[in-house]
Amino acid sequence: MFFCGLAAIVGKKNVERIIAAAKKAGREKEIAKIAERLQAAYDRTDELLERSDRVTESSPEEPSQSTPTEEDEQETPQSANEVLAGAIADLDERINRTQPPQKKSKPFSLDKNADFDEQLKQLNAALDRIEGRLDALEARIEGLEKAVREGVTEKTPKSAPVSQPAPDEEEGEVEGDREVPDAETCAEILLNAYNISEQQAAVTGESIEDGIVLGESAILYAMKEEDSTTISIESMDGEELFAAIQEQGEWEILTDRLSDRDKQEIATLHDLSVEVEEDLEEEEGQEKAGIEM
Repeated sequence: MFFCGLAAIVGKKNVERIIAAAKKAGREKEIAKIAERLQAAYDRTDELLERSDRVTESSPEEPSQSTPTEEDEQETPQSANEVLAGAIADLDERINRTQPPQKKSKPFSLDKNADFDEQLKQLNAALDRIEGRLDALEARIEGLEKAVREGVTEKTPKSAPVSQPAPDEEEGEVEGDREVPDAETCAEILLNAYNISEQQAAVTGESIEDGIVLGESAILYAMKEEDSTTISIESMDGEELFAAIQEQGEWEILTDRLSDRDKQEIATLHDLSVEVEEDLEEEEGQEKAGIEM
């Protein structure tokens, strides 16, 4: 079964502990599925980090799946679910190494006081989030690989637009008579688009923690704190194209390297966001109607 590959991640004795706990709880299928997803996430992480090393010319990371020794496994007694949680936390740490400080995520932590079934739900939710982080990382790496193929590297001066101009258009050229929104309006539109994507993610169980891909060349991020919200756009290779912070309802623009054409493209997000928001409200209304019936 999938537990064989898991031994390389958590160690043979820990795998035996996991199998015993699964049988005792009558949850062999559920634990096997988690083991399968965990192994797939480790394999995918290895592959993406290798690709990241190649395009960023960084030093290759040391092999991740060194099998734990018996001494390591006996160091701190853990439950089966705690062992799996530790492996997921390790994935968070490894993905964090590819991210700038403001994009790092807190490693997964299991609620040790929850019952067995609730812990399984937490493990699956954490793996959903990990898969979302890997999707975002893959999109960023694909952007870097495309830049390398086109002869653009991080050492080459550039200004990557949010949208790709058509062959007969100049980069940054204003499209027709469409109004160009100011930076503060762009920030508001971007935050609204992020909030709606966050609502969609909550419905589907997906994660947008590592950003939302815009077109083929940029990623939208948001950092929400108690007294402020920061919104930013980065090119696939990490160049900050736009950043703004909102405090007490007022926007302060920190970075604005967007062309007028980019801002026109952002303006179109407003109409799209309205449509998506209406669809979400309609679905929510249908669900409530179904419950009342």
